[in-house]
Amino acid sequence: MRHSLFALALSVALSSAFAQTTSTGHTYAPPDAFTSSSSGPVLRFVAPEGDATVTVVDLASAKDADDAVDQAWKLAVQDFKRSLRLSTPRPTRSGWVDQRVFEYETSPNEKLVVQAIARRASTGDGKAWVVLLLQASEATLDKRSSPIGKFFSSLRPQGYQRESFAGRTAKPLTPERIEQLKAFVADGMKQLDVPGVGLSFIDGNRVVWAGGLGLRELGKPAPVDADTLFMAASNTKSMTTALLAKAVDSLIRERRQKHKIESFSKSYAEEK
Repeated sequence: MRHSLFALALSVALSSAFAQTTSTGHTYAPPDAFTSSSSGPVLRFVAPEGDATVTVVDLASAKDADDAVDQAWKLAVQDFKRSLRLSTPRPTRSGWVDQRVFEYETSPNEKLVVQAIARRASTGDGKAWVVLLLQASEATLDKRSSPIGKFFSSLRPQGYQRESFAGRTAKPLTPERIEQLKAFVADGMKQLDVPGVGLSFIDGNRVVWAGGLGLRELGKPAPVDADTLFMAASNTKSMTTALLAKAVDSLIRERRQKHKIESFSKSYAEEK
């Protein structure tokens, strides 16, 4: 079974009450139940089972993600010689840019996961890198994926401030802004090799634009438009959850009303 180290990064809020810092001041929430040790720029966490290690390496600078990972392995693990199996870029997130995930070859008999993530901080002088190294048995990684994921997603660059829209007034979707949004989507389609997208823009509870970009199917001329049908896939999950919540809410109100009626009837009978 292959595990994606980056996919373990769940969305969690970092509380200052339990935030700790790396050697260069990046903040993080430590993984629960793991023991920690540090030596210079290397911060290491070991799972209770002893066969899963997460290592954080602070780097003042690096040429690129590949160079950062090479430096990190040399600092953290002596004689690291595993062959690289796959290297994939990841989007900018939470103050980190130029993110890239590295997956290394392991034999089926080892039942190991060996991966790395390189991240460059967008704060400060923009030169600092952090590399996360993972060496873990598949069994322990399955068991400890939640605290590892919390740790990965909690890591923030020194000085990073999460953007807030509190107190800010949304700008109306003018034709010019709609064109900017469409251009943004089109650029994402190009980068991700997406042939077609259907979308709509809503402003003030009113649909101000609905249509599509690209083609319905590669190799065919039919374009995507406002009436193009797509597979619903997991979109139904949120809708089903909302409907269940409404049903539960309705049932609660019904039971409360019934309880009030029964209580009133009992009280009235006792008075008689």
